[in-house]
Amino acid sequence: MQNFRVVVFDTGSSNLWIPSADCSELNLACAFHNQYNHSISSTYTPNGTDFHIQYGTGSLDGYVSLDNVDLAGLVARDQGFAEATKEPSVTFVAARFDGILGMAFPSIAELGIPPVFSTLYAQGQVDEPIFSFYFNRDPSQEVGGQLDLGGYNPNYFIGDLDWHPVIRQAFWELQMDQ
Repeated sequence: MQNFRVVVFDTGSSNLWIPSADCSELNLACAFHNQYNHSISSTYTPNGTDFHIQYGTGSLDGYVSLDNVDLAGLVARDQGFAEATKEPSVTFVAARFDGILGMAFPSIAELGIPPVFSTLYAQGQVDEPIFSFYFNRDPSQEVGGQLDLGGYNPNYFIGDLDWHPVIRQAFWELQMDQ
């Protein structure tokens, strides 16, 4: 198993990408981060389709691969993701994360690659198509938070949850009346 320092769980995108061992050593963004090496994975399946994604602060290029993705013991088998070979933005050079794991809907995924969370749900790794974030904002405590996949932790809120429909299954957009 190959481990990565951290990926950003991004609710504004749907794809997973991580730096590839095929990335040039001259690319500082790749050089400063952990890299996925498919040649040492026993569960890797090649795909090779060219991949490009644009963010507000940068873009990257690479190619699609398939492998098992393990998130704290939940395994998305044969998950499609991008091996990034070109990370030209200075944003990724200074980033304190190795890659991005998109948490938005499949409808906005590049190349129609199912998001990791969708794969986990489809493969029965989580019981409900729900995920939740807890962010600690108490300055007297350690910085941190929690991501729950397949539900939510009632220890992190008081009262009842209010459920609201998403306007369209792309980004997490809600109707606001006020």
